[in-house]
Amino acid sequence: MDIQQPALFDSRSHPGQQVSYLHLNPGAPHTLLFCYGAGNSSVFLNFYQSFLESHPQLSLLCVDRWTHGNDVARSGPQILTELSRITVELLDHLSIDRFAIASHSAGVYQQLDLAQRVGAERVTNLFLVCSHIPTPFTGSKILKTMCTLPQPVFKAVVRSDASLGNTWIGKFVASVFTGEANEQGENALVMSRTQEKLVFKHIFNPKSHPERREERLDLDYALTFVRIEGITNDTLVGLYKGSPIGFTWFTADGDAFFGPEAVKKIGEYLPNIHTDMIVVPHASHADIYMRTQVWERIYSDMTSV
Repeated sequence: MDIQQPALFDSRSHPGQQVSYLHLNPGAPHTLLFCYGAGNSSVFLNFYQSFLESHPQLSLLCVDRWTHGNDVARSGPQILTELSRITVELLDHLSIDRFAIASHSAGVYQQLDLAQRVGAERVTNLFLVCSHIPTPFTGSKILKTMCTLPQPVFKAVVRSDASLGNTWIGKFVASVFTGEANEQGENALVMSRTQEKLVFKHIFNPKSHPERREERLDLDYALTFVRIEGITNDTLVGLYKGSPIGFTWFTADGDAFFGPEAVKKIGEYLPNIHTDMIVVPHASHADIYMRTQVWERIYSDMTSV
């Protein structure tokens, strides 16, 4: 059984540059742009095929978070703004005028930068799903320790953790989504084991990705631990503070870094941004973006606009 593969879009504003994207159920009246977390790719949208079959009013779009071609931005806020500009071109090319955006984990900054660029005139909803929160608000001793690691040690940890994607991470996610019905799995979207294996094989096989995938993964980790020159915690907090609309923020008690307490803490720092926090029971950072409760709420909010 095949899975849908991303297409390439050539930028006119950045000649010689491209982004890869996957667009499922095009033409539906409501479009959600999904910004995945570190180490993932647009191919993961295949996990939502069954949801789209039962919710035909929804279209899903995912733009991979690496730009490849000539003179691609390598550091500073440009890595976000460059991708946002090309994404706007793609949205116009696809005749998508108004849309919602959802993000998981490190994808939140792609979401927030794009939302600021297009404004409330085009963005109908912003859904944050265990999204990354800048270090001062997490209250996590583990995360703060990671931020103080010497650069060589930090790089070694990133390489080691990233290389585990096809082992314990993949097995854990697979067990949650397709294992026996239990407290964790019964509220999760599922797909056939055959499709699941194809999706993970594509995601964790570097040969199936554009040449910048590995670099983009490093940037995701670097964002988390404030290691990109020109991007500080103030930069990241500024993206939150500049949001054109409020957030529907899904979080989980099982998230050690970005759980309910961290959401409340940063929410107090954003007095002008309305935050509707939803705590998803029995979820964790690794599986919350596959929870039916999350997607049913997203669909309900989008279709009621």
